[in-house]
Amino acid sequence: MHVEAQKPGSSYGYAIVAACFLIEGCGIGAYVAFSVFFKPLVADLGWSRAMISGATSLAYLMMGALGIVAGSLNDRFGPRIVMTVTGIVCGIGYFLLSQLNSAWQLYVF
Repeated sequence: MHVEAQKPGSSYGYAIVAACFLIEGCGIGAYVAFSVFFKPLVADLGWSRAMISGATSLAYLMMGALGIVAGSLNDRFGPRIVMTVTGIVCGIGYFLLSQLNSAWQLYVF
């Protein structure tokens, strides 16, 4: 295996930290921003606050449980594949949430 010497001062560490910061900022930011849409969802769809809060609580529980699975998949397949698949699934989920018509869709998507 051939190992190339890095030039002094050239490191991908800052690029990796910046990329991770952006990924986490977008992912967690979009997830936590749900509270901004809470009152409009109640007003527009006429659902109870408990129904909408229940979906949020379920999502947090699922996130905690699936974090263990994601860690295992990350160890097995690597972060590139796991982050790519996760990004695609999250994008599809957010698109489906934009087409929301009933309460069961809120819980599933």
